[in-house]
Amino acid sequence: SPLFENLKDIMQYFKNAGLLVAICTSDDRTGTDACIRNWDLADVIDYSICGNEVNLGKPHAEPLTVLCQRARCSVENCIVVGDTTSDTGMARNAGAGLCIGVLTGSGTRHQLLSGGADLILPGVNNIPQLLEVMTVRDITTTEIEVPEESSSTEIPPKISVRV
Repeated sequence: SPLFENLKDIMQYFKNAGLLVAICTSDDRTGTDACIRNWDLADVIDYSICGNEVNLGKPHAEPLTVLCQRARCSVENCIVVGDTTSDTGMARNAGAGLCIGVLTGSGTRHQLLSGGADLILPGVNNIPQLLEVMTVRDITTTEIEVPEESSSTEIPPKISVRV
């Protein structure tokens, strides 16, 4: 079963918001493709890169930079979501625009923040609520504004989300 119950719904939310959805994993391609297929995620994932497709793995910048090259988006326009210090370290080392640490993996709040996360959420399920209240005008400076009325979310179209 997927990492959490409504994984596909969350990814579909990102797609509906105009985001590119990508997976950047240390797992190999065979296992990753099996999970994508078994969890019925192929139609909500735009790109993926696996540990056996890069020379240097997380927390090195290479996995994210290669993924962004494939997706034709800049690393600075990426939101990286990670639950380990390898994820947050990769985001920091690559210069990702925003790194959201989630407390669903091995990383603690302190570890994820000191490893490179810009903010911490309890889980991936909380990201839609965050996007509902934030407007990102210039993701390269991670300038987050909370509008008085959050009737719409302004998100640049070329942002990758790693789940």
